[in-house]
Amino acid sequence: MNARKYLLTLASLLVLVGHLAAAQPRDQSFIVAQAADTRGLSPLSSTNQQEKNISNQVVERLVQWTPDGTGFVPVLAESWVQTADDTLQINLRQGVSFTNGEPFDASAAKYSLEKMLAATPYASFVGFIDHVDVVADHTINVVAKGPASQGLLLNALAMGSFQYPPVYTEEVGLLEGFATKPIGTGPFSFVEWVKDDHITLQANPDYWGGAPKVAYLVFRPITESAARVAALEAGDVDFIIDVPLASFARLNANPDLVAIASPGGRAYSLTITTLDPNSPLANVEVRRALQYAVDPDGIIEFILQGHGSRLTQVVAPTTFGFNPDIPQLSYDPQKTRDMLAAAGYPNGLNLNFDYAISGYPLGKEISEFIASQLEEAGVTVNQNVLEYGEYLNRLVTLRLVDLFYGGSLTPPDAQFAYPAYTCGFRYSYFCNEQYDTIFRGASLLVDDAERTAAYQQLAQILYDQAAVIPLFTMDDFWAHRADLEGWVPMRDQFLDFTHISLR
Repeated sequence: MNARKYLLTLASLLVLVGHLAAAQPRDQSFIVAQAADTRGLSPLSSTNQQEKNISNQVVERLVQWTPDGTGFVPVLAESWVQTADDTLQINLRQGVSFTNGEPFDASAAKYSLEKMLAATPYASFVGFIDHVDVVADHTINVVAKGPASQGLLLNALAMGSFQYPPVYTEEVGLLEGFATKPIGTGPFSFVEWVKDDHITLQANPDYWGGAPKVAYLVFRPITESAARVAALEAGDVDFIIDVPLASFARLNANPDLVAIASPGGRAYSLTITTLDPNSPLANVEVRRALQYAVDPDGIIEFILQGHGSRLTQVVAPTTFGFNPDIPQLSYDPQKTRDMLAAAGYPNGLNLNFDYAISGYPLGKEISEFIASQLEEAGVTVNQNVLEYGEYLNRLVTLRLVDLFYGGSLTPPDAQFAYPAYTCGFRYSYFCNEQYDTIFRGASLLVDDAERTAAYQQLAQILYDQAAVIPLFTMDDFWAHRADLEGWVPMRDQFLDFTHISLR
């Protein structure tokens, strides 16, 4: 795109943003710009964080993580205690109702958790849970299929314990009517959704935690990061995610704005698709060769400007189950060429490389950098640049081809990162029976040392089989108007606007 055409496009976007902002009184609206529109407002339909950033303002969980991800905060659960090796008893908050008047009680919690257990996107996170029992009007037992640590159970609940009003949900359908008009117990209630345009929420005056100080919360999809920055600088939006580093210093120098870099928990990687027996990538020696073709340190230095930490495996060193014995591979494109020749490809490979144009910070720049390094190592790369929604659709239907770049944000316990490599998982491009056997047994281990050993074995298998090229974690980048109070960055990237105010 030439400069003139880009400026015209950017100007059009800003006019559109300004026009849409008039839908609610601007001085009563807090407007958030994300990279993509949601595909639905039923939180159990997806694990995508940008989508849950919207739905989770309306539909609350029983518990959520502390900002640093190391502990748990009660939300609709008031307290909990492990009463048996397989049972977590939860006392629920009393006097809470859904905004349609339905009571939040043990029956509603049991109903909602059973929906969680049946939700395909959450199967890997909650599959070790067997059932939920009602103990009293505001007490439930969450029962695992075998011994399970309290931390494991709480991580699962923090991931997916979204609470639905049973009568309304049955009337409209969990993934049908609820997805376009959600009802919950949260600080905000749904007003309207204009697809690819805006979603408007309004403060819930009867919220159990106290009515929010912001009358309207509006989410807008602005795909281009530069356009998000321009909208913030113009005052057309109040908060943006995924701030481009090229704009970070300028935003921070603006007295009306604040830019924040906070430690991120999302692990980024280059996944190698291994399931096609006719692909060169079915050969583990070819996959091993590709491990030397990408330079994560170069990405961290030149693109992230130091705002990242290199990974040796698909979980960070702070994750329970990390394997310290997995080596860090060197960047050696000539070694890749030599190994490919030894594997029967003296002239290199022709491979597809899929990535999203938005949805991941600097995703396009990083992916282009990776493609150039692959080319240097003898791989002819066909770059397929996808809209984020299409990327997600292809991801979960196993239609991404050869190589793809992406990031996974899971609870800081390896139990939740490793299902993505089990046979038949909804977006697993790898299958190994030994891996699956170890993984199935790991969740049943209560002893921390035994559970750690199991996850370390899984890391070793992924390394030996070269199923994935771990890259880095990066800081999360946010920016907002300077008079915002009451917001803190979360490791799980959830935008909690419950207690925000504007000075």
